[in-house]
Amino acid sequence: MRNAFFSFLFLIPSDAWACATCFGLTDNEGLVRGFLIGGAVLLVCVFSIIGTIVFYVKRSEKKKREKFVKMGLMKEGEKTSERWPI
Repeated sequence: MRNAFFSFLFLIPSDAWACATCFGLTDNEGLVRGFLIGGAVLLVCVFSIIGTIVFYVKRSEKKKREKFVKMGLMKEGEKTSERWPI
């Protein structure tokens, strides 16, 4: 499997390995564009991780609330923070 991956790397065109500096471009348009795309990718990664964590916490709180209502420990519209401040 690893040998197939490394042989695939040799089939990638040489243009894919080079940046704007390697092509000898003197303007910084490619550099600025690369920084903007990189910044956007980093922001998307950070916000997707934070969003995933928030979604998981909200979902687990909802499931906990449903279990407590079934067990009779809470009323239907009551929040868990009202009864247990943890």
